[in-house]
Amino acid sequence: MLKNGIAKWKHPCGGLVLLAALVSFAAGLAAQEKEKPDKRDEQAKDFAEKFMKALAKAEDFDAIKDKVDVPFFMAAERIAGKNLKDREEVQKNLGLPAPPSKQVYTALAVYSFGALPEKFFNEHEHKLLKETLTKTDRIVVLRARRLMAVAVRFKGDEAKVVGIRNHLSPLSLAIASQEKDQGDKRAIQARKVAQDTVQQFLKAAKAKDLDSLVKLNDVPWYSDGEEILKDRQKLNDFLKRIWIDRASSAQFPSDVLGLIKIGEFGDPFGGERLPATDVVTKDDWLVFVGQNGIARGFMLVRMRDGVAKVVGAGQ
Repeated sequence: MLKNGIAKWKHPCGGLVLLAALVSFAAGLAAQEKEKPDKRDEQAKDFAEKFMKALAKAEDFDAIKDKVDVPFFMAAERIAGKNLKDREEVQKNLGLPAPPSKQVYTALAVYSFGALPEKFFNEHEHKLLKETLTKTDRIVVLRARRLMAVAVRFKGDEAKVVGIRNHLSPLSLAIASQEKDQGDKRAIQARKVAQDTVQQFLKAAKAKDLDSLVKLNDVPWYSDGEEILKDRQKLNDFLKRIWIDRASSAQFPSDVLGLIKIGEFGDPFGGERLPATDVVTKDDWLVFVGQNGIARGFMLVRMRDGVAKVVGAGQ
């Protein structure tokens, strides 16, 4: 029966059944909402890609001025970040008119600015971005030959590019990936196995323990995008020559700095060398290694049934 628009249902357990049903229904709605992709993510991704395409072809600022707004954040690998308040400054720092570019910029990831780990940018850059972005504005990571970040600000449904960070470190993506995996026990465990395996690899090489090193590896083995080793004996000889004999070098990596799934990053060399996907899948790991916080290269880790093997490296 319906009375005043409310269904009355008697049950031996009273209102508990109805309450449980309502809680279950609400949880289902929440799960659907969580899985539903945010429209602004797609808008920001599409807008950033189109902006970089237009920028590559622009002969003057007029060609892109309707896509940018000030203050405009600008930073590069060796240039401290700054917020540009004047459009002429933006034009100058974007290098317009630009030489013709055949680079194709592809969006790898989109993040709400408020959800990014603070270490994604350095402290100075993060502070500047907080002056121009709200928590719900977006940071889009794009890739051509290198990684870069584009800041997209929304006013209603209108998007504008309000910042560029050139030469973004791959470690920034690894940091964001680790943050995203928090609370996922499977992902955390897989990360730990991959990280521990690489750490054992570096330790064995440093100790010149070839037997232990060999056990941690498998073929086919990806060598810096130049060669894929398919023979185990050749791999063993390679490990001794490259990893054991050079382990005493001052540049030799000693630590794992971060890791990310291949599917989240793409091919390490962006298609300029042999594809790493000949050796690993999207669910395997790209592990960044270095010394004293400075990256010295990467290693590829293949995961099968919870067992990790090192199957490549590069610089």
